[in-house]
Amino acid sequence: MAVPQRQWGTTPSISWTPPTEKEMLQNEELTDELKRQGQYEAPGETEKKQALLVQLQKIAVEFVKHVCRKSNLPQSIIDSAGGKIFTYGSYRLGAYAPGSDIDTLVVAPRHVTRDDFFEYMPSILERMLPSGAIEEMKPVPEAYVPIIKLIISGTDFDLNFTRLAVSTVPWDLDVKDTNLLRGLDDRELRALNGPRVADELMQLVPQKKTFRTALRAIKLWAQRRAVYGNIVGFPGGVAWGMLVARVCQLYPQATGSVIVMKFFRIIGRWNWPQPILLKESEDHPIQARVWNPRLYPTDKYHLMPIITPAYPAMCATHNIGPTTKRIIIQELERGGDITDKISFGKLQWKDLFTKHTYFTKDYKYYLSIISGSTTKDSQASWSGFIESKVRLLVQSLESQGSIAVARLFNKGFAREHRCKDEDEISAVLRGEMRYQATNVKTETTDTIKDPLHNAVAQGGADAIAVNNGNGEMMHNGTEPHAFYTTTYYVGIELAQDSTKKLDVSEQSRDWKDQQCRSAGFEEGRNYLNITATRSYDLPLDVFAPGEERPTRAKKKSANKKAPLPGQKRSLDASGMEVWRAIVLAKRPRASPRDAKRERNAINTSALLEPTGSGVAMSFHLQPLSHLSAIELESFSHTNTTTENPSSNNDDVHLAAPISHPAAIPAPSSNAAKARTTIIITCVAVVTGLTSFLSGVLVVATPAIAKDLQLNAGMVLWPVTIQALTCGCTLLLAGSIADVVGSRYTYLVGNCLQTLTSLACGLSESGIQLIVFRAFAGIAASLCLTSATSIINDAFVPGRRRNLAFAAMGGGQPVGFGLGLTLGGILTSSIGWKWGFYLSAIINGLVAVLSMWQLPQGVGKVESVTLERLGHEIDWAGALMISAALAMLSYILAMVSTDSSEIHEPENVVLLTAALVLLVAFVSWIHRQEKLRKAALVPNSLWKDKVFTSICVNVFLVWGSFNAVEHFGNFFLQNVQELNALQAGIRFLPSIVTGVVANILVGLLVHRIRADWIVILSLVLSWSSPLLMALIKPKATYWAFAFPAILLNPIGADSLFTVSNLLITSRFPMKTQGLAGGVFQTTSQIGKSVGLALTTLVAHDITAGSSTRDKEAPSALMQGYRAGFWFLLAINSTSLCMSVWGLRRIGTVGRKQD
Repeated sequence: MAVPQRQWGTTPSISWTPPTEKEMLQNEELTDELKRQGQYEAPGETEKKQALLVQLQKIAVEFVKHVCRKSNLPQSIIDSAGGKIFTYGSYRLGAYAPGSDIDTLVVAPRHVTRDDFFEYMPSILERMLPSGAIEEMKPVPEAYVPIIKLIISGTDFDLNFTRLAVSTVPWDLDVKDTNLLRGLDDRELRALNGPRVADELMQLVPQKKTFRTALRAIKLWAQRRAVYGNIVGFPGGVAWGMLVARVCQLYPQATGSVIVMKFFRIIGRWNWPQPILLKESEDHPIQARVWNPRLYPTDKYHLMPIITPAYPAMCATHNIGPTTKRIIIQELERGGDITDKISFGKLQWKDLFTKHTYFTKDYKYYLSIISGSTTKDSQASWSGFIESKVRLLVQSLESQGSIAVARLFNKGFAREHRCKDEDEISAVLRGEMRYQATNVKTETTDTIKDPLHNAVAQGGADAIAVNNGNGEMMHNGTEPHAFYTTTYYVGIELAQDSTKKLDVSEQSRDWKDQQCRSAGFEEGRNYLNITATRSYDLPLDVFAPGEERPTRAKKKSANKKAPLPGQKRSLDASGMEVWRAIVLAKRPRASPRDAKRERNAINTSALLEPTGSGVAMSFHLQPLSHLSAIELESFSHTNTTTENPSSNNDDVHLAAPISHPAAIPAPSSNAAKARTTIIITCVAVVTGLTSFLSGVLVVATPAIAKDLQLNAGMVLWPVTIQALTCGCTLLLAGSIADVVGSRYTYLVGNCLQTLTSLACGLSESGIQLIVFRAFAGIAASLCLTSATSIINDAFVPGRRRNLAFAAMGGGQPVGFGLGLTLGGILTSSIGWKWGFYLSAIINGLVAVLSMWQLPQGVGKVESVTLERLGHEIDWAGALMISAALAMLSYILAMVSTDSSEIHEPENVVLLTAALVLLVAFVSWIHRQEKLRKAALVPNSLWKDKVFTSICVNVFLVWGSFNAVEHFGNFFLQNVQELNALQAGIRFLPSIVTGVVANILVGLLVHRIRADWIVILSLVLSWSSPLLMALIKPKATYWAFAFPAILLNPIGADSLFTVSNLLITSRFPMKTQGLAGGVFQTTSQIGKSVGLALTTLVAHDITAGSSTRDKEAPSALMQGYRAGFWFLLAINSTSLCMSVWGLRRIGTVGRKQD
């Protein structure tokens, strides 16, 4: 009776046949080849590593005892505390090569912490190891899993740490015991998972020697074929090990050579996404999250799931995308063909390990993702973060129908350069190598083994708290400074049948914007750029010795006639002269050095052809990415002829979308300037008119109340209702602008604002005026959010964008000041209604100008569908936050005139409902983010200190600015008893200051640190409420009121421009409308809340005064004075917030390369 054979794995084995003599011989040949390839180390090296591990075990025990003694624990606990090290990874699996790291985990009892590990372990290592044995020691306390990088006597160790929820760690501790997982947090669980997986895996293979031989071969093959690396979307070492283990389970008695041969066919033809399981999943009382596509929807999207055998089971290949899966299967098929020939003696094992041809022949076109930093440590963390995110760019590129393959190379190339100024840094970021340090060798990220880089790369933004505070930023000077870059390459293969224009600008910009909004990015210290590169322009250091860089195909003899079908066109016929014209138009006064760079760049621009497509393709270099939509639009409107206007070309570039390069004539600088002026005028005038009407209403409030018979409780409603409805709809308006397009949204808002202004002027009752002002708030929300998107889309970062934001920011306070002045003049002459008529006339003219002259390319999006409107706008979130803000604003308006109104039942109900909706909104947004659905304002945004500080500052500063203007006017009219005209004229200085402040900030913001600008501006504006709080009723205008009015707009104007540049730089291009909505919501709600709270303070103080007549100037003055002191406190808070939140943000609005 046959003895039943053990089942290895989740299914019965395919064959238990013993190896044949031929298979034994092939196995010996494979082992010999692996030795020739340097995959086995000398016995002496192995013994040295084992001796070092014995030393580390003793050090771990001493470390635990040392911490116990420092904690004054009893001697009995010190003696029994223990401590143990576990190896994992390649060393634990026994498939390591000479010079490879040894992943080592120090396990300690519960009273030892990670802080103890970094505080005491380094000194204990130095004390217990022989003198000079430690060649390098680099702790990384910020890492998600604690790590100390060690080089001891030439051997690399990655020393990790975790603790167990036990009082003692004995020497015979079995790490596979799942009870040890009780009481561990996620970091401790992750650290312990390494040795647990390795130990489980070794228990699940029939023959350990066979497994190790096969794994050495497969790992070498994967590394040579560049399909190795979990971070970039390929299987890592453990994943390849689990695949080999599964094949070993199917052939329990096979040799290593047979396992390798079977491996390629079985894994290459696996029925994905059926998972690879080495054992059945198990449950445990701790209820940790395990891989389960039935329970967790995100697990369903894993394309090649390979599941770890230790509890809790996890997918080791969740980063694999469609392209990497296709490449892996292709390489497996290729490996299978080679091993078949090896089996028949037609090839040798060395043929399996031939190196990839990624740079030499696989692709003609590449994207170069270049990250750079001014310090080495900063670059280690920044490049690690970019490495963890670059696969997301590849996934975005894969959505392009014209791209057949977008393959990320599995290693980054780290280089050191010597740069004197920002111009030379820009050249490096464009891919130029002339500033590369000649005495520093280029290294790949896998050979550097920087622990900080690896920690961030493996965990992304959540793995490490990046600190960029140390080191110098780049300053212009005469002495070169070190500049460090890491470049990742993405090979691009076009679809064979592709005849469409290929434009990857949107994906590139969005991805770049997202990374530059991360907490680890600091402007002035970290850099990021994406450039297009041809195979023959690749740097020489990406090629190994013996490899040749592809050469540029020689052109045929010049022929001025039209090219034949399939023939390459000349440079001029291709439309590349447009590239030259565009570059020269961008810098008409370029220095000789810059002009030479441009000529060199133009000379290297050539036409390439996708393999087999027969379609010419122009591949533009980085200078095209400087172009804004307005400049491209101005070129495309001029009518010229081309040599081949009917040719259907592929246009591959990183710039904004254009119709066809050959269809764009030489640019007209006058046309570009004219359209720049039109855009700035349109956004500044329309946003300024909103504030203009608020100013008119403030100064005309007494006349309006009299003419329309408004009672005391509704006097301020025409002013506040507009800010209320605007603030409540801004976020929704921003989301709508992102979907339907900012240009269309802007035009709708412009027309609606024209109609509401006219309707307000025609109002015959207070209710009509209030209703039309409410609709005016909705119109303003459409204009404000879309204006931000239009500016970002029309202008690249630089002086023009800075001036555009300055004009937009200045339009509001300047418009308010003009409204106060002209409102006073109109009210005292032809009537306050003419303020609305004048606004309607100007709005109508701007609307017509915008319809005809606003470039079509600005704010343009893809076609709008009901599906997009339903899925890309968070309607539920918008409804909740809008309703909550509306209720809160209404309550503030009610209590501002009488604080006792808060006790009214209807107000209590509304306040409760508003608070409930706010909590529900936060929970809803958390849910949307978790499900990866549209979220109105992601909660994660508030983790950014700069973003949060900006929003709080804008809320406070605009609230104070608006209230100072209102109560300054009340002081002049109600205390000093001036008429509307006299009061309005006295606000003229604020207009002048607002204009000057915005111009200066727009010109200087890219040259002077933004935090200095903001703090200085807020200090100047801080004195405005102070002066008004100290003013005497009979004081002359020039003594107090004049300087207060003069200084008041400076802080608001400066902060508006700087904040717009900062906030929009932290939002991806697709959500620029939402960025405008978030920013404008904080300012509009701040204006409403600031005015309401100041009114409440002033009203309560006046009501409590001893003066019998509460409308007397003396009684009102007491309330106004208290209000100004309150506003001074608000300004002080804002100043402190700026000092704390905006430290070291550097300059903003600089031109990006």
